[in-house]
Parts: sequence; structure tokens; C-alpha cells
Amino acid sequence: MTYKYLKVNTISFLLILICLAGISRDLRLPVIFSDNMVLQRNVPCKIWGWSNPNEKVELTIHNEQTYTYADSEGNWVAYLPPHKAGGPYNLEIKSDTTIQIKNVLYGEVWIASGQSNMEFRLKDINDGRYNEITASANYPNIRYFKVPRGLSSVPEVDLTEGKWDICNPETIQEFSAVSWFFIKKIHDDFNVPVAIIESSWGATPAEAWTSQQMLETVPFYRDEARNISSMSKLEWEQKYAEADSLESLKWSIVQSDKGYKDGCAKLDYDDSGWENIELPKKDMKDVVWVRKVIAVDVKKQWKKQDKEFTLNVGQAYIFQDIFLNNKKLKYDDLRQIKIPASELKNGKNILAIRANSPWSNLVHIGVKDAMFLQNPEGKKINLEGEWKFNNKIQAPIPSVTLFHEEPVHIFNAMIHPIAGYTIKGAIWYQGESNREHPEEYYSLFTTMIQDWRTRWEQGNFPFLFVQLANYLYPKDEPQESQWADVREAQRKALDFPNTGMAVAIDIGEARNIHPFNKKDVGERLYLNARKIAYGYKETICSGPQPITWKINGPEVIITFKNTAGALQTKDGGKPTGFALAGEDNKFYWADAQIKGDCIIVRSEKISSPIKVRYAWADNPECNLYNRSLLPASPFQIVLEYSKK
Repeated sequence: MTYKYLKVNTISFLLILICLAGISRDLRLPVIFSDNMVLQRNVPCKIWGWSNPNEKVELTIHNEQTYTYADSEGNWVAYLPPHKAGGPYNLEIKSDTTIQIKNVLYGEVWIASGQSNMEFRLKDINDGRYNEITASANYPNIRYFKVPRGLSSVPEVDLTEGKWDICNPETIQEFSAVSWFFIKKIHDDFNVPVAIIESSWGATPAEAWTSQQMLETVPFYRDEARNISSMSKLEWEQKYAEADSLESLKWSIVQSDKGYKDGCAKLDYDDSGWENIELPKKDMKDVVWVRKVIAVDVKKQWKKQDKEFTLNVGQAYIFQDIFLNNKKLKYDDLRQIKIPASELKNGKNILAIRANSPWSNLVHIGVKDAMFLQNPEGKKINLEGEWKFNNKIQAPIPSVTLFHEEPVHIFNAMIHPIAGYTIKGAIWYQGESNREHPEEYYSLFTTMIQDWRTRWEQGNFPFLFVQLANYLYPKDEPQESQWADVREAQRKALDFPNTGMAVAIDIGEARNIHPFNKKDVGERLYLNARKIAYGYKETICSGPQPITWKINGPEVIITFKNTAGALQTKDGGKPTGFALAGEDNKFYWADAQIKGDCIIVRSEKISSPIKVRYAWADNPECNLYNRSLLPASPFQIVLEYSKK
């Protein structure tokens, strides 16, 4: 009896050990394979999961059956046969147990990724322009999967959570606005089910979305990529937790109204202990308060006639709250803040500014020759010079390592687990966070595209992206621009196979890095999809692009493609936004003339041009379009090389 008891318990113990070792597994699927999903039509669809080692796994959908076997570790992969658009169906996966996925459609599946302008939701557009669209959005054949934010130092095999949403007036609020207008056009034009798998995160650079293996092939990012292997997964997770704690503390400081509650914006506040500084000033740190008492002559008739003063405090590089006599001012443009005469006192007034930069922690206030209060008659009170300064009202802003801005971590948690889900293609909106190193962006971006295509194992699937929109305030003279440098790197990425670009140089906003016009962006992406992904070769999917050029004395003659019949300006005037440079590389505005599919550019200040630029600025004034009213992309041509 003792022997039998020992034998039985030994066997039980061994079975327990086997289970604990992970050799025995229940049938399981990745999170992304779940109810309401959409499978890509007309091609074999990859399905994968886990089960007991060497076990047969059967898959059945719409009376079509396929099977596969798990390997010695319980991993399995199967391919459903091609199927036309339609549904809903149930997908059954069976081994020792059975999983049933309900309400499955066949249609078009796209990945949507990037940073905040892709992540920007329909509900975040708060000016009401899309209210009618969202209120009536009952589309059971449009589905949406939002990949949860996550970080990992190693490639993960599954997401932490997620579900497929069916489009209705409630769920659409959470949809990426750009991706909504993109898939809605596909849904309407092809009359098929459509799905977006959105994996995006604001303020992320392209290296965050690229694998360690591929980043190590890019010299500029090689060392950072290799650093991922310097610590264990547990050590990295501890660092993530520490960073989250500091990030919460930072935003509690940034969003606090302590200084205002302390009376820092009141005329009678005692600022005798504050420092004296000269504005404009750059590179101040933490939460900055500045105050200045200004004497104003306010005539009684101005108040009766509803006249306005104009306040100009330069350009916003950071978060700024501006207070006049303890009242927070509303503004769209820091250079044109309108103040009713009735809100100013005849005599002493207090102007206070609270500013901070939660990202760089470098605060700039003011611009030289652009800080003044102007009365209704045009007379200006100069606001440059001495102000009172204090950055000790609140605790210092802590320095935080934002791991979502570091290489690889997001790829491991948000791309690797879904790589392989059969798709039609990808749309991408990103670039703002790589503006500090624009010279590296082309190599990085094309490496990332190739990385994804390798991981998906679907060849050169269509990869469509948005060129950076115009942003910040226009400049009076030609000058260098990191935003323009990134746009040029994006334009050059069109040399990569099966890529397309939506130009957004005409639909940005000077003070809003998240412009609200997402409809034109999504629909311009769709035009690229129609031509590249769906084969409608006659589609005009982009604005004019330069293809050849030649120097004719002081003139440069540029020939364009994608003119849709002819070049034109949107306003009917002369083309603007062109600049020429000679041997000294100093650019001057140039006159431009349309002649068919060509632009003739010249400047009286340049006799021997070697470079020509178009729309080369943070926020350029430019007006060149084709007959389809699609804008020309910004570009730079180095003429001395005389090549495309």
C-alpha cells in the first residue's frame, strides 16, 4: 500500500511539475483574435496561438476548415484560405478545448500608427465641426481595435488587453480622427467591411516604433538600441514604475493653480522678494512667474465705444497663462491678444505670465521687438526690459526619463504582439518628435518601414504617411527650419517601394500642433491607398512634385509631375514660397511664374543660383496646387548636382 501510494503521488507530482513548466497548455489565442474582428479579404489570413505540444489544431469559418499542428513548445500557426468580403461568421478553433470567435467579418484591415496626430480622437476635436458625423455614426461593418499603451524591454508575444469595437455614436468618439476619415472612404467607395488596428502614442519618435535588431543597423541609434540589453526585464520594469511616479508628480506641479491662488496676478501682491530680470529671456526653468506693472492712459470714450487694446508678448514656445489684473486672458495668437478698453484701469495695471515647459523644462518668454501693449490709436507701450521673476512658487519640475520616447520599448509592447495579423497596409502620422535630428530621419524612417514589412511577412505592403503640417508663426525672411528638414526626409522616403504621402502643408495651425482638420488628412491618405493599394492607377493622389530642373542663366526652370493637367495657385495669384540661394547659401525670396507643368523661378539678388526651395519654413506662406486642388509638397533642390 505504501508503495502504491508513493507511486500515485509521484506521478501526480510529476504532472504538476510538467504543468508548472508550461509544457501543458490550454488552447489560447492572442488578444487581437477576438469577437467582432475583421479578417483581410481575398488573401490567406494568418492565425496563431498556443496549445499543448504537438497537438492538432482545427480552424473552421463559414464551412471552410483548415488545420495545423503545434510545435514541441505548443506554438502553432495556421492560414485561413482566401475569402471574399462578407459576414458575419463565427470562427471556431479546436484542439483539446474549443474557442469560438463571434461576429467576424471579412473586409479591409489597416494598421494606423504614429504619435499624437494619429492618436488624436474625434472627441478631442471640440469645435463642433464633426458633431453631425459622430452623432449619426451607426456603421456595424466598421470595426476598431485600439492597442493599449505599453512598454517592454523584450518583444512581447501578446497584448495586455484590447477589444474590437463596432462603430456607433458612442464608440466612434474614441476613434483616431485621421483613421476614421480614411476608413470611411474605403467603406463607402468599395462597400466592404473595414477595420483599423490603431497602435499610436503621443510624443513618440520613430525609433520607439522600431525593433532593437533593426535599430542596431542605423549608426546614430546603435548604442541606444544596444543599451536595451544592459538590464533584465525586471530591472526595466522597475525603471518604468519610477518614471511613472515622477511623471505624475511633474504633471501635478504643472497643472496646479497654486501661484494664482497665492495672488501672483494681483496688483497688490507683494513681489519685493522676487528677482529682477530682463525680458525677452530664454532657458528659464521650472514653473516661471513674471510680473510687470504698466501705466495705461485709458480714455473714457474708448470704453463707451467698445475700443480694444492689443497685447503682443511674442511667440509661445511653452505653456503660457497670461493674466491682466488677476483675470486670465483668452487668446488664439500671442501677438494679437485683444483686450477691451473697459478691462484696463486708467493708471496702474498688473500684467502677469505663468509659464512652464513640461517636456524640456526650458521656458522662453517674449520675442525681441514683439512685446508691447498698443492702444486703439496705435500708440505702443514697450513691455521689454525689467520684470519681476520667481520660479520658486512651486516645487521644481522633476526630470523624468520618458521611456515611450526611448528606442525599442514601444515596438516590443505595441507592434511585436500584432505583427503578422494579416492587413492591407499601414497609415502613419509622425515626425514631430524627430525634429531635433532631422538629418537622421530618412534613414530611421525607411529602416522602420522595412522592419515592419519584415515582421508582417507580407512583402512590401502599402505604407502611407502624412508629411508634417505647417506649425508655429510665419517668418518674414527665408531661414532654416527643422520642420522643413523632416518634411524633406519624408518626401525622399517616397523612393521606397509602395509608399505614399499626404501633404498637409496647407491645413495646419500656427498655435496648435494638433490641427483640427483631420478630414482632409484622412481623405488625402485614402487617395494614396486608392492608387497604391487598390490599383486605380489613374487616381491623382498627391499634389505637384518636382521631377526635373535646369538652370537658364539667373533662372531655374522646374518641371513637375502630378499636376492633374496644370499647375495653379489656390488664390489665383502668383506662386509664393519660393526662395533661391547662390554660392554663399543665403536664401532670398524669389519670383515664380507658372508655365504649363513648369515653374520659372528667379531673384534679382541671385545671379547664379545653386539651390532652390519651396515652402521651406515651419509655417510657410505657399499656394501651389494642381488641378485637383492638392498642394505641392515642400522641397529643396541642390542645383549644382543637376540630378533628380
